[in-house]
Amino acid sequence: MFSLSFDLGKIVEKVRRLECSRQFQEARNIFFGALRSRPDNIGLWIEWLQFLQRTTEPIELLAEAKKATARFPNSHAISEIALSAYLANSMYEDAYVIVNKLYAENVGYPINFDRMARIHRFALGAFCECIEKEEKYKVEKIRRVAGELKKHFLFLKHLVASRGARLIYVIGNCQSWPLIRILNSNKSLTDRYVSVFYKTIHTLSEVEMYAVSEILDIFDVVVTQRVVNVDRYGPLVTADLQKRLGEKIITYPTCWFNAYFPDALSSSGIDCPQFKYEHHSSSVIQSFVSGASIREASDKLMQLQISPKLIESRLVANFVETYERDKSLDIKIGNFLERNYQDSQLFYTFNHCSVSVIGFVANATCNYLGEPELDLSSIDRFEGLNRVIWPVPIYVKNALGLKFANENFVIDKTPVDISGFVSDSYSYYGRLSEDAVANFTKQANQSLTLAHSDE
Repeated sequence: MFSLSFDLGKIVEKVRRLECSRQFQEARNIFFGALRSRPDNIGLWIEWLQFLQRTTEPIELLAEAKKATARFPNSHAISEIALSAYLANSMYEDAYVIVNKLYAENVGYPINFDRMARIHRFALGAFCECIEKEEKYKVEKIRRVAGELKKHFLFLKHLVASRGARLIYVIGNCQSWPLIRILNSNKSLTDRYVSVFYKTIHTLSEVEMYAVSEILDIFDVVVTQRVVNVDRYGPLVTADLQKRLGEKIITYPTCWFNAYFPDALSSSGIDCPQFKYEHHSSSVIQSFVSGASIREASDKLMQLQISPKLIESRLVANFVETYERDKSLDIKIGNFLERNYQDSQLFYTFNHCSVSVIGFVANATCNYLGEPELDLSSIDRFEGLNRVIWPVPIYVKNALGLKFANENFVIDKTPVDISGFVSDSYSYYGRLSEDAVANFTKQANQSLTLAHSDE
């Protein structure tokens, strides 16, 4: 009987043996009996929830975590597990309530900034989307969204201030998320500066952009990528923010580089669904339109030999553009790219750069703040832009004197050979409208990258 001879250590030991031998039901039965006998033993509940985390569906973990939270509302350990359960079930609003309570009531409790940012982004995003669907004038929607964001970020500002730190808001594209993660990975920096954001700039609605613009004054520092497109990002254009925020703002470049991928073509401006490889091959588009078979298109792409002069001219154009952008920015990246582009693949696609590039920007940010540089030796775990890796062919390696090359596409860490890419591309183009295919064809035919080495 558990009531007479309760020994949590022995119970846990027995459960672990059963779990290792995959006798899950027997392990569950032991927990059921123990919990009936000792329902108020917090250690037993924690072991039970951790067992469910390892072995069960998220929905069951959620149900049991709710029971445990109701029984032990002040337990940090159970709150953490409940938080994981809400996240596993995509219940971000509930997670938002728990995480805010956890940190607000425990000043010394260590903050998991990655998780917090993820929770806040989804929870606030859902709330703001509801506001935008309401039958109200745009000005009223902006006021309400700005009010909600301000309340949230003032809470964060108070939270980090209670720990002696200042709050940084980061504006940028997909590169801003790994930048924030790297900055917040170093405790010596987060003791003084904590970086946050709401959404990447290209995912903000017009209402959200104006709302974000209205609340920037509450932050101690604003770090922003170079934003110049007034028509799309009007209230967040860098030049206007510099005039308004003065010394509070730090600017860094949008990292962009296409010399590795002379055959790649962006679908920007073409009305079509997202392509899982993110960019397109001009050669494959031409093969599709000409009626070539998948085998013929694959052979053509594998045999493609683009002129070294054109590849080199693309590289020069990259650096000219980068150095020109650098002139107006606080953080400059041109020298870093020029020194390192041959040693490793700094970019996976045109604007998805490696963690070493983001790490450089992170350290440049630290330098600008007058803080010590971060230890970047273990930042691989913050890699966030390598879901798609485009090939760097041998002819590009030879033309640019690179120390690396790769022949396959990589999707979610799984290599895809050329024939697989061509097959996927053909299937994709076959579902597009005639106008979309015509636009792709026009761009492919206009691209200088299709010149061959003998031309």
